[in-house]
Amino acid sequence: MPHLQLYKVAYKKKLFYGGIALLLFACSSEENEQILQGKTMGTTWMVKYIGSPLIQQKIIEDYLQQFNQVASTYINDSEISTLNQSPINKWLPISPQLEEIIKLSITVSKQTDGAFDITVGKAVNYWGFGADNEKQQPKKYEIGYTNIILKKNQLYKKKPIYIDLSAIAKGYAVDKIAEILQSAQINRYLIEIGGEIRTKGKNKKQQFWKVAIEQPNPVQRIIMQTIELKNQAIASSGSYRNFKQYNGKTISHTIDPSTAKPITHNIIASSVISSSTALADAYATAFMVLPIKRSLEISKKYSLSTLLVSGQMGDPSTLKKHYSGIFQP
Repeated sequence: MPHLQLYKVAYKKKLFYGGIALLLFACSSEENEQILQGKTMGTTWMVKYIGSPLIQQKIIEDYLQQFNQVASTYINDSEISTLNQSPINKWLPISPQLEEIIKLSITVSKQTDGAFDITVGKAVNYWGFGADNEKQQPKKYEIGYTNIILKKNQLYKKKPIYIDLSAIAKGYAVDKIAEILQSAQINRYLIEIGGEIRTKGKNKKQQFWKVAIEQPNPVQRIIMQTIELKNQAIASSGSYRNFKQYNGKTISHTIDPSTAKPITHNIIASSVISSSTALADAYATAFMVLPIKRSLEISKKYSLSTLLVSGQMGDPSTLKKHYSGIFQP
């Protein structure tokens, strides 16, 4: 689960996209702060922006509903669910937005040595963290982004894979909401979905938007670090809130695609800052899987700022931070 908070205010969030018309009306004060918020996908969303024109909340709600119908495995007739149920070795039509998010996912897979992989869905379901039941642990050939071939508005599955977009969809949706605001010439905003955040410009106090990162603690919520975002996005992943007990052991919701099993090392939280919330979302997941040294190498190569926290969950005295970019103390 994400472990970001808005500064001085705690939130827990989640979401999704489609084509939308903008309904706008005038605002009396350029410094007027507007807040839109709601619930979706078992979590909440929020849009905070400064200035005019105002955007009706229905615009965001329609957007989320449409994207959910594309990308949610929790909806039986969504586009992604239909795709997962479709036969292999056949070209299948897909929408431009589903093609875009899958293409972006494959790019991150290649950049992270396969640590991020949207075809890990059967394993996610098997370990009890997904939308569907899976009674048998998936075989090795049933997981692997190389089993996907894309061409314009079509997808080809070489193996019976199950695509799960939950590790990138919230970030992707944040980026699309940002496009809606910018199309309306709103350039000072903070958008949050499930703890994944993107900002632009400054708040009503003419300061850069500030967020707080929680200490990885399953019992209480404690601010570990605050940071200013300067036209940037941040996303987090962690093992300290979304976990289960299995055969007397605590297991993480983060699945290692190479083993189809929950991670077992001592990395318990990651936060990534990027220009794109979708990328930050995907990298934060990958860095929960990879060794710390490799994650920091990738962060440097792709100009990311990364904060990794290792230690024993529930014991703050064991926590150790690993930095890159603007997270460096």
